[in-house]
Amino acid sequence: MIYTVTIRPAANRDAKGIPKKILQKIDDAIKELATEPRPAGIEQLEPNTYRRRVGEYRFVYVVNDAGMLPVCVPGVMRVGVG
Repeated sequence: MIYTVTIRPAANRDAKGIPKKILQKIDDAIKELATEPRPAGIEQLEPNTYRRRVGEYRFVYVVNDAGMLPVCVPGVMRVGVG
């Protein structure tokens, strides 16, 4: 099954401060979720809610098995900050 990935506007706003090289890696990781929404190495936070790390950053997303995959980020967060 191919999922539709939707990125919320807040995630785009929060991504503006991230270096472009890292942002490309995060973008690639998000695109991979369309075919495998629950890859190895992710952390389940709640039912259908997951967190994935990309280098020093992480993002949170929700899997809807009806085929939608909204990337639910109040931003991409740096690991260990905050």
